[in-house]
Amino acid sequence: VVLLAQQAASVDAVRLLAERGGDAELRASVARAPVAARDAVQRLLARTVRADAVGDRALASANRLAGVIALEHRDSFPMRQVMRFASWSPAERGAKVRVDSLRRAGNTALRAEGFAVAARWWRESERRAWALHDTAGVAAAQGNLGAGFYAEGQLDSATAWFASAARLAGTAHDHRT
Repeated sequence: VVLLAQQAASVDAVRLLAERGGDAELRASVARAPVAARDAVQRLLARTVRADAVGDRALASANRLAGVIALEHRDSFPMRQVMRFASWSPAERGAKVRVDSLRRAGNTALRAEGFAVAARWWRESERRAWALHDTAGVAAAQGNLGAGFYAEGQLDSATAWFASAARLAGTAHDHRT
């Protein structure tokens, strides 16, 4: 629980630096916490669903943060993700935010309610990601399913889900999944 709280605080700190911080501070933060930086991009993109100045600022901050991630970690996936998100309609942006929210709900359910409940959330996230043609979202949900099956000792299922997730993540050039 403490680790999760620290992770959330780190994500919020990176997000705030992307919104208001100096370049050197942001680069140092991204160098120290690359996972938190990628999560902060997702949080910023979730704010772009609003079709107003708040959404515009969030998109600019997500783009700035993605550029720093590309420089610090030689990972251009977040930049491509931001560009794709920016090209979507508000409805498509909302659908992507729901895909990610469902997957995170599965992660929370795994700890609180077990694999069976978590798997339902992850499968719904995967289904919606397929509908959105969001290969990286599908891969992330499948990776979660693989981890869940692994934790349950169902190694054949885990291997199949991990293999599919890795193939799709590679197609999307997502090196995190």
